[in-house]
Amino acid sequence: MPITLNFVNIAVGNPSKYRWGLSFPTHMNLFFLQVIVPILVVLLFTTLSNLIGLGASVEWVARVLVFYWSAITLTLCHQLITTSQKTP
Repeated sequence: MPITLNFVNIAVGNPSKYRWGLSFPTHMNLFFLQVIVPILVVLLFTTLSNLIGLGASVEWVARVLVFYWSAITLTLCHQLITTSQKTP
């Protein structure tokens, strides 16, 4: 997660400033939120779209929305982690 949010620093050659002290369950929860849930949502919507006969364009709209949702949750998770590390 820090690498995806630190592309600018990587591009200009600055070292990463992030040191995560997260537990294994927290890492698994983040993985679940970022990978498993979006895949399940897209698969469910694709199946429903095929059953109803909506077409491929509606499937692609769903994929774009899920990708956008993943980017937003990644940013919110990063903000939550950095905020919780700053407060005692």
